[in-house]
Order: sequence, then C-alpha cells, then structure tokens
Amino acid sequence: MSEATPPPARLDALRVAAFAALVQAAQLFALRGDPTVRGPVIDGWTFHVDAARLAAGAPQGAGLYWQSPWFVWTLAAVYRVVGADPARGLGLTAACAVLCAVMVHALAVRCGL
Repeated sequence: MSEATPPPARLDALRVAAFAALVQAAQLFALRGDPTVRGPVIDGWTFHVDAARLAAGAPQGAGLYWQSPWFVWTLAAVYRVVGADPARGLGLTAACAVLCAVMVHALAVRCGL
C-alpha cells in the first residue's frame, strides 16, 4: 500500500489562512450587534486614542509604554491611510489573528508536526 502524499506546504498554509479568516469573520459577525464593542476587545479605547494621536502627527511621548507598542504603531498607520475609526482596530486584530495562525502552522511544519 502506498501512503497518501501530504498536500504541498503552500496549499496547506493557504487552507489554514482561509479557515482562520473564516473564524475571524464569524467572530466579527457575532460582535457586530454588540454596542460595547467598537474597537479591539481588550484595551480598545487605549489603543484607539494612542493610535489616533500618532496618526495625527503627535509625538510618541518619552514615557515607558506599558506593553509592546507594535499594535498601536500599526493601527496608527492604518488610521493614517483609511481614517481613525475605532472599528478598524477589530479588522486589524482579525488580520493579526490570521497571520498568527499561519505562523504557528509554519512553525509546526518546520518542527515536523
């Protein structure tokens, strides 16, 4: 008997990305009617205010940031391109989740799992 050949790595990664995007779309659909959710679910207002301030050209500030600022910087770039709407943080969060799923898949493939 011959073993089934595994799908090509890129096709497999595309399937992971598609499934993760489907899960994120379902979550966004479920949250659409919740009046309390207008941006990223965790610390959404803080992210929105900081990103909107950066997108408007205000300086970062000299104090220490309480966590890694990469999300705020990325959200500020999104705001600068498409406008500072808190709901856009949900889209960025969903995109980050899909990217994370693809990176975990790549790591699992590399580890032989």
